[in-house]
Amino acid sequence: MAEFVIGNTNFGVDPNKSSFKLLTKPHGRVVLDVEINGDQSAYDAASTAEDSEWFWTLYPPRFYVYSELERATEGHTLTVQFSAAENESAEMAIYMMNHNRVADVTLTIYGNRLTASGLVDLMGQSAEFRIDWSR
Repeated sequence: MAEFVIGNTNFGVDPNKSSFKLLTKPHGRVVLDVEINGDQSAYDAASTAEDSEWFWTLYPPRFYVYSELERATEGHTLTVQFSAAENESAEMAIYMMNHNRVADVTLTIYGNRLTASGLVDLMGQSAEFRIDWSR
């Protein structure tokens, strides 16, 4: 399954341009590095459809997170519910013509699977998003 859904549109996931990893630093903190890119063919189908709500875009969306966490246990599920303060300190957004702020983000990594969900502000309009991808 490879979903990158904003509102009711599934942009898919481009596995060649997407990745996620946890990097453990010497002091025990963990860096979360996530980049998920929508699939070009799914984007093309969604953006060129008659009366498409995505007519104003030029390329698929990209979700990214770069954040330092207190700690994560290897081999177990990592679930992060980002607070408003953590949203502010993390580099996190959905890039789609602009760096669009996200809120209420919950991100889970289990082995080779990543799920994320939350809200994105697209030019003043709030929309739900969700990602489900196994590499």
